[in-house]
Amino acid sequence: MRTEPALPAVLKPLLDDLLHLVGVIESSAGNPSKNFLRALEALEQALTGAEILARPLLRWKVLQAMGSVYDERGKNELAADYYRSAEETRQRHFR
Repeated sequence: MRTEPALPAVLKPLLDDLLHLVGVIESSAGNPSKNFLRALEALEQALTGAEILARPLLRWKVLQAMGSVYDERGKNELAADYYRSAEETRQRHFR
């Protein structure tokens, strides 16, 4: 099993913010009063951050969250695409 590279101390707050953001989005996915587009925009930003920081675990979590958000909205094909990408990330990095 491959582990993630050590994170420079200066980037740790950013990663913590991204992880918090993912948690907030996941917890509100079932709440229809939350803004769907804002949630997706925030998740896209988190995904970009995960890729820039080369954090496969964070990437996997964000892709799962995006799939969940689309699932909640009944957009099953899009959800399946994100779940598939998450599974590919898991297989590539966490065998």
